Amino acid sequence: SLVRSQLQPSHQATLAPLAPRFSAQVTTKNRSSASASSSTQRQRRFVRQILVLTNRARQRAGLAPLRRNAALQRTAQSHSNDMARNGFFSHTGSNGSSFGDRLRQVRYRYSYAAENIASGRTPRVAMSSWLSSPGHRANILNPNIRHIGIGYARRGRSHYWTQVFGQPMR
Repeated sequence: SLVRSQLQPSHQATLAPLAPRFSAQVTTKNRSSASASSSTQRQRRFVRQILVLTNRARQRAGLAPLRRNAALQRTAQSHSNDMARNGFFSHTGSNGSSFGDRLRQVRYRYSYAAENIASGRTPRVAMSSWLSSPGHRANILNPNIRHIGIGYARRGRSHYWTQVFGQPMR
């Protein structure tokens, strides 16, 4: 499985217009509503499992649990969808955006932010990859972060995971 990590230094950014929202699934013309419903349920279950596993790792390190944040959630899910829809694996979006750009688009003002991406079949595989990598582990166990957004999308046999971490401006 592949993993990548990126940090964004603190800065104040000008606000950009909101980015369009993308569905939580990568859909095809032949997908039945029952299959789409099953995919949506799997996506929600996987996101919850990543949150539980992330907070379990933080608890073992004596850190406070992270809370999901709607803006970070939209950012993470949108990036996972983008990677799945366009068949790439990178912190740079298909439109050239950085995760800092994507945070500004959803108007999340931060003093600290980081992003982890992974490719793996299950939440446990993705988390194991992140926790085995010093940079990703550092993002997960950073004591200064309070919020998280988690994205998951699948295209064929490829699975795309995104974690976006943030500490809001005070």
